[in-house]
Amino acid sequence: MKEFRDAIPKLCKSCKLDKECRGGCKASAEVSTGPFYNCDPLLSFTSI
Repeated sequence: MKEFRDAIPKLCKSCKLDKECRGGCKASAEVSTGPFYNCDPLLSFTSI
């Protein structure tokens, strides 16, 4: 469970919101892409 909760996608590590967003919904990522540690496919990447 800790691995699931703490996983942050590599793409998100340099984002200012990584602690708040954490890559979006892990369940959505797992259903859509396979691995739960990928980004949520509905995640919006914006320049902040």
